Amino acid sequence: MEEWRENKSIGGAANLLSFGHVDKLHPLIREPAEYILKSKQYIPGHLLNLAKRISGINQDIVKQKRNPEQTQKFYVDAALLKKKINTNPQDAISLVDLARIYSSLGQNKKAERAILTAVNLYPDHRFILRSASRFFIHNNDAEQSLYLLNKSERTRNDPWLMAAQISISVILEKPQRLIKKAKEIINSQSYSSVHMSELCGSLATIQIIDGNNKDARRNFNKALAVPNDNTIAQAIWVSQYYKMQITTKAEWFSDPLSSEAKYYNYDLLGDFEGALDAALEWQYDEPFSINPAIAAVYMASILEKYEDSEKYAKRALLLHHDDINLMNNLVFALAAQNKIKEAENILGTVIKHEQHIGKVSPQSIANLGMILYRNSDFIEGEKMYRTAIELYEKEQDSFRKAMAISFLAKEATIAKASNAECLRAEAKSFVKKTSSKPAEKVLSTIEGIDLIDRAPSLIKPIKWKYDKERNIIILPKSKPFRE
Repeated sequence: MEEWRENKSIGGAANLLSFGHVDKLHPLIREPAEYILKSKQYIPGHLLNLAKRISGINQDIVKQKRNPEQTQKFYVDAALLKKKINTNPQDAISLVDLARIYSSLGQNKKAERAILTAVNLYPDHRFILRSASRFFIHNNDAEQSLYLLNKSERTRNDPWLMAAQISISVILEKPQRLIKKAKEIINSQSYSSVHMSELCGSLATIQIIDGNNKDARRNFNKALAVPNDNTIAQAIWVSQYYKMQITTKAEWFSDPLSSEAKYYNYDLLGDFEGALDAALEWQYDEPFSINPAIAAVYMASILEKYEDSEKYAKRALLLHHDDINLMNNLVFALAAQNKIKEAENILGTVIKHEQHIGKVSPQSIANLGMILYRNSDFIEGEKMYRTAIELYEKEQDSFRKAMAISFLAKEATIAKASNAECLRAEAKSFVKKTSSKPAEKVLSTIEGIDLIDRAPSLIKPIKWKYDKERNIIILPKSKPFRE
């Protein structure tokens, strides 16, 4: 709070309001809430609603219609912030807010210049460092994110920055230099639960990865004593991915800022409509982040809302031009609508990129299997799916293996392949063992497939070849003009 009072900003206020679901903290964060309500800048609806609740304004809160672009308003706000910065070049907080707006507009180079200028002005400022760290993570530059945190002297003693440093080290599979120090800080009980939440969550995540479930559960319980939305989302994701039972609390999801946590919780419960709504809210909260975009595209496909999935993917790709996960999800959405030619073109781009870095992903291979099925090449289609399944098995990723087996069964059923019934039985057997709710959802959609109304395959489908030994796909040669 003291740091924020010295350098008041919307971004800093929003950071403090992330504890808005903890009623007993409302008196402490009422000041930043009122600051948000008085601001003339564009404020997202969820943040306005939370600020009203914390400030004690009793009125019916109407959820704003989602408008992820808000382009014109962003430009106006950017102009106002630039005027402030010209008047006071040392205004690092305004530089962070300007970077956020540039990111939302897809102007990542300008955003990077603004955020690095802020860091250079105040290299040990917690809010600025956390903002810069998140910025580079969202822009797929975890190395730069870690570099900034390691460079700061404050990281070694600040539980918030230490938590970020540890989490990014995990992403990059690098040695966690501050684990011993983190344990010392946690055991010292020198900080309140509010300040320890993310650090305990980061340490617990490492412990669960290392197989130390007992200590992981203990530290997650500490993290969730007074959690923020990041800690809640992390705990739910870990419980889902590592099959750890978790007892959630209703108040965790009452905070309008907890859309990420809501997404993982709905996904865990198998409420995919709720998960899609939460993913869209999350995307609205963080328009510069790729994770909510991928979540929305994925959930729309699970629900067979393929047009929506395509729309979400194409919109996100305007900001994240070369993201392979998004492109692969777009390929799936297009193929599901029998837009085969467009799907093939994008998949070709994906595979060229993956082969350049030396590895074709199982998702790309499964997408190729889907396209082959849609082109009535059942034998090669199943081969591709089997290859993807085998790769997921090697990675010990039973969740994605269950999804691949389920989609194999679904495509075989759509294509009226002679072994479709056997493939459905195989998929049901495996999915039952994994208890994968998304895979169960995919299998349930098979029952509603209209086997009569099916789009015809292409007359001349593209021929693809897969080299299993080198794990590469040989792309067909093409000429600039069709002859």
